[in-house]
Amino acid sequence: MNETSQSKSGLSKWVRVVFGVSLGLNLLVVGLLVGTIMRFGDTEGRRPPPHSMGTALYRELPHEDRKALRKSSQMRVSHSKEQRVAEAEAFTAALRASPFDKDAVQAVLNEQAKYRLEWQESAQIAWLERVSQMSVEARSEYADRLYEALTHAHGPDRREREHRRNQEN
Repeated sequence: MNETSQSKSGLSKWVRVVFGVSLGLNLLVVGLLVGTIMRFGDTEGRRPPPHSMGTALYRELPHEDRKALRKSSQMRVSHSKEQRVAEAEAFTAALRASPFDKDAVQAVLNEQAKYRLEWQESAQIAWLERVSQMSVEARSEYADRLYEALTHAHGPDRREREHRRNQEN
């Protein structure tokens, strides 16, 4: 009888270990799912509002127009890898300098601001060219999407809106 009680005891420990491991794996999977939902949005496909008007102007364009806009903006203002590396080297050298040279750091920051402004102006020109080529109906639909994106904090995302628009047409 002693052997029987020992084997039952060993079996119950084994079963408890298996159940414990199973519970741990289930909790891991649930944690991954909850983390993914929190990271990428809720299950209704909603996304946060745009950070700026410029973001909304770009994000609400049809895919083909966004692609053309990127290409046009890149062609107008080029910023090569070599230029970025040179700026990074100048900036980090200015930060490391002893004594600290505030004017040297400011010069690099001013150059970056100049580049951003050139790119923004280029993007605005390209955007205006694209919008001016839209039909009245396309511009009206675009305006509706912009209004929805800018006034509804967690409105439906682009894919959901495009799917609804395609079903209506």
